[in-house]
Amino acid sequence: MGTRLDRKGIREALGWGEELGLVLATDAPPEQVLSLLTEAMARADDAVGLPSADRDEVLNGPVVPTPAGLRFLVDPFDETAWAWLDQLAQQLTRARIAGTITAEISTPSPAWTHHSSARRYDDPAPLLALAYPKTALDADPAATEALQARIVDHLLDWLPEGSFTRVDADGAGFVLPGRAPRPALHRVRGADRMWLGSTVRDPWQRREASWEQLFGDRVVCARLYDLSLTRLQQIEQLTGLLVAWGPDMAMYGFLTIRRGVPLNGMISLLQEARSPAFVKPKQYYLCADNYDAIVADAHGIQLLTDRHLARARDLSDWTITEVVPTRYLVQAKNLEPWYATDTPDPELVAQARADFGDMILTPETVPLHKSARWGGPGHLHG
Repeated sequence: MGTRLDRKGIREALGWGEELGLVLATDAPPEQVLSLLTEAMARADDAVGLPSADRDEVLNGPVVPTPAGLRFLVDPFDETAWAWLDQLAQQLTRARIAGTITAEISTPSPAWTHHSSARRYDDPAPLLALAYPKTALDADPAATEALQARIVDHLLDWLPEGSFTRVDADGAGFVLPGRAPRPALHRVRGADRMWLGSTVRDPWQRREASWEQLFGDRVVCARLYDLSLTRLQQIEQLTGLLVAWGPDMAMYGFLTIRRGVPLNGMISLLQEARSPAFVKPKQYYLCADNYDAIVADAHGIQLLTDRHLARARDLSDWTITEVVPTRYLVQAKNLEPWYATDTPDPELVAQARADFGDMILTPETVPLHKSARWGGPGHLHG
């Protein structure tokens, strides 16, 4: 194996300007590859006959480690740059570096910034959210990495062909044309905060996801906007992710309709989506230790635990399917009234709240479920 030059991806990205950011994506840590890349660049300069005084004719600026790999800027991108990249890939192959030189778009593609696209993106669309136990994941980094790896793999399989993929991880952002290579995304698995979005050139299709690990909860979200699918077809796709993303570890999950993907955990999620039934978003967040027993509100599709179900009043009008032991997919028998429009009928929601009973958090039950770090009893067993 050697270093591959992603000619197709680079050509597609060239439409957005004369300068182009490139990324060497490898499985090796960037610090181990940096010196080898610098040496290979010098040899590529010699191979294409660049005079020593013109060594910046192709490369513009330093090589910078990013979550995607080692990033460098080529400006201007002309025939000399193509020849130089060919030589660079050969030199890296001789150095036994396995990876891909691909394009990073330094500015968002028109499909992201076009006025009509931006307006459409702001339209409400189906979103799933899953909450995981902060304390347990903090105590087991291996379990956290395994969970993130599973989520990343499902996301890559979910992204459409011909899309642009943008990743922001811990404040570092990069854009890759097409499906992002697995090494590039797996590199950010340890990020405390990650946002990933994908859009095809047709601005009416968009898929994005985020996970948030900075504050008092661990929340993963995915949002699908695709006018080639009906709303219920979109819901069906997201339900598949809901039961695939570590349901054995999840404390609570639900599908709702929302504008955009949150990047501030449960509070942001509940502020922009349908708010909690009886409490403020922050009050539900303060009870994160007990997400596996209480819900913010009733939804047409939820992933619940046996602790949730023990508090329900009457679920005879709901379909309950065991996903893994102690985790259940609970769905309304008729999903269309819940998701065909942006907001379900108030009478439908009121009846669902009555069905779910004591699992819905109220001001009176907040003190009983508050997390230990906020002065409460912490996680309640049983």
